[in-house]
Amino acid sequence: MRADKSIIDSNYPIIGKGETSKVATAVLDYLSQNLNKSVSLEEIADELFFSVSYIKPAFKKHTGKPIMQAFTELKIKRAQKLIKRGLHLTQIAKELSFSSEQYFSKVFKSVVGMTPS
Repeated sequence: MRADKSIIDSNYPIIGKGETSKVATAVLDYLSQNLNKSVSLEEIADELFFSVSYIKPAFKKHTGKPIMQAFTELKIKRAQKLIKRGLHLTQIAKELSFSSEQYFSKVFKSVVGMTPS
């Protein structure tokens, strides 16, 4: 899945500069390219050749959010676009690697404040 720069740029501006800002940007790029998967912090760190203990504070410093919270929010932003395109919730849940439509709906509601339907 390709990165959706419009979602990243509007919701996760990188605050500050330096090496850790590059790490935060790389994490965001990785997350946005893997919205169709379930990923762990260890997988992200391994893919970027850093330790989990390095990427977690670097990401939070520059975005203000924990990595996995940002990943969930990115998935839900993508889901909102898919809903507008008319995809069925079961398809969306499957495409974004949620374990079920019910779990997807629960997460969606916790992020957005309303159910996806």
